[in-house]
Amino acid sequence: SLAIQEGTGEGRARTDPAPLLPPRRPIPPARPVPHPSHRPRPKRRARLPLVLALIATVPLGACVTVRDFSAEPAPTGVPGLHTGRDWGSDATAGPFDAILNKGYAVAQWEDRNRRIFDHAYGWGEVRKSLTHPNEVVQRAGGWGEVLKVHALPFYFGGTRDAQWVPNYFGHVLEGGLVYRRLAEWNRARGVPLPRTTAALITWGAAVINEAYETPPQPDGQPAKGNAGLLMDLMVFDPLGIALFSLDGVADFGARAGLRLWPSQGAFVPNRASIQNNGESLVFKIPLPDSRHGLFLRTGIGVEGGFTWGRRDGFDVSVSAGLQSYSRDLDPVTELETASFSPSGGVWLDHDDVLLASLTLDARTDRRLGLNVYPGWLDVGGFRTGAWVVLDADGRPWIGISGRTGGLSLGWGF
Repeated sequence: SLAIQEGTGEGRARTDPAPLLPPRRPIPPARPVPHPSHRPRPKRRARLPLVLALIATVPLGACVTVRDFSAEPAPTGVPGLHTGRDWGSDATAGPFDAILNKGYAVAQWEDRNRRIFDHAYGWGEVRKSLTHPNEVVQRAGGWGEVLKVHALPFYFGGTRDAQWVPNYFGHVLEGGLVYRRLAEWNRARGVPLPRTTAALITWGAAVINEAYETPPQPDGQPAKGNAGLLMDLMVFDPLGIALFSLDGVADFGARAGLRLWPSQGAFVPNRASIQNNGESLVFKIPLPDSRHGLFLRTGIGVEGGFTWGRRDGFDVSVSAGLQSYSRDLDPVTELETASFSPSGGVWLDHDDVLLASLTLDARTDRRLGLNVYPGWLDVGGFRTGAWVVLDADGRPWIGISGRTGGLSLGWGF
């Protein structure tokens, strides 16, 4: 044997024998096992229902007809907000539209919990800010500093310090348009006190937005409140409602190309969560003597692009830019900072009523979003709207919408 040969020194010269078994690889440290509710779902199996659903829609292509817009009656209301149409984004207006798309606008940030019934809301921070305004302002440097950073539209101490930019665009303009859109919807349906109820619902959605966006203090510490939250709820959101309650302001915004294009916010019963919510403040700026124009989209980011107008009233807009995907609140200065990533979209509208959109975001929770609004496509006798979303994990979500006050239903795979 080899052992005898080596022991006696007889036979071949000694060489190191090849190991009888391969060397054992070091065992890596065990990874922590995540809670079952946090384990990622298999992407391949999750995408299969979406693929099957898309294949099933192919035979319906021969049954799709487009609404005859030439027979439409004259619009009412405010162009770009709500014109009394029963199709497109006009068909999805209502109280749920304001609550889901304004109240939970930042749900598309990648670090937000879409299970809204399990989320840790900062109700204490809202209450502290509203009931002790002088205390939270003095902690932020006094009224002069707060007004300079949050309210003066010519102060550029840096992107972090210019908190007035989202205040005017997000709370005054967008919030005012949300209010007026809902007020026009209320008026068209004979809701009592249409503007008062719209104002209360819109401001309530703003309160939800602040509580959803602002986490409570850690380890059960008492609420501190913050000056930015105070300024949003007590100055900028009421200012937007007050401004757009004036017909002259609303009409001027419409003539200037100001539009509000919300998504089809949905509740997903099998996940007890919300999906596909958010809205865009859009500027369509026509070029002189042309059907075409410049396109600007804001909301939780900013995108610029171009609009191609057609003689039949259809417009196609393309945009690219940045969308915010997370937000941090400095515990010392109490100033907000956001992180941004590339984004883009394609938009189809008729007479400024949104018909369909496709958005792509590099880092938000909604990486891809396809929305087809109700009423303008007849698919096999159905005129409901539909949407498809791929989230940050590649999981598909689908849903349908209709004239249900802005609430659509979805399903998560």
